[in-house]
Amino acid sequence: MFWNASAIKGYHIAATDGEVGHVADILFDEGSWTVRWLIVHTGSWLNQRAVCLPVWALAQPDPEAHDLAVTLTRRQIESSPEIDDDARLSLEREAIISAYYATVLSCPVGIEPPHHLVSLSVLKDATVETTDGEIGHVESLLVDTRTWTVKYLVVHTGQWWADKKVLLLPGTVDRIDDVRSSIDLNVSREKVRGSPDYVAGETVDGAFDEQFQIYYGVKWMRK
Repeated sequence: MFWNASAIKGYHIAATDGEVGHVADILFDEGSWTVRWLIVHTGSWLNQRAVCLPVWALAQPDPEAHDLAVTLTRRQIESSPEIDDDARLSLEREAIISAYYATVLSCPVGIEPPHHLVSLSVLKDATVETTDGEIGHVESLLVDTRTWTVKYLVVHTGQWWADKKVLLLPGTVDRIDDVRSSIDLNVSREKVRGSPDYVAGETVDGAFDEQFQIYYGVKWMRK
């Protein structure tokens, strides 16, 4: 089962010794489509400060409690390096934050230079352009929280196709343009129209994933 990233926004973050705040945004690497960080708003606990938490320190989301546990104390989170922008993270700042958490958790986590960090808040509502025309806008992402990788983009087609919602593989994305708030695809409108049906709210499982990737010519391997 893959998680709707928009649904995770708002989840409470629970440190080992108390609540920290709530998820405000998700940052992923456009090159690998791997989620790297959660941006958390701490509220009155830390004077409304936003902090950055590594996904490798998180437990699985709890849909009943609407929270995410993190293997950090409130003091460790409080002492983490500050971030300049809630929706963006420079390579230099990411390296500093990553090194901090690696030291705190005694975990030698290396960092590869990301192609481009993108936030869910920036991506949401971006216009989606195929090779032959616009098809709608991004509504959310479906994320595999076992590996914290983006599996699909959820696109609302609007007037182009009777207000349907369709899924797109990250591999169909050529470029994300933050300035234009748009996404360019390497497939046509008809390719998207012919993809396996997606019903919003239904579980997207391994069988659906296999069918979808075969349609787009991607070799699917069960892990």
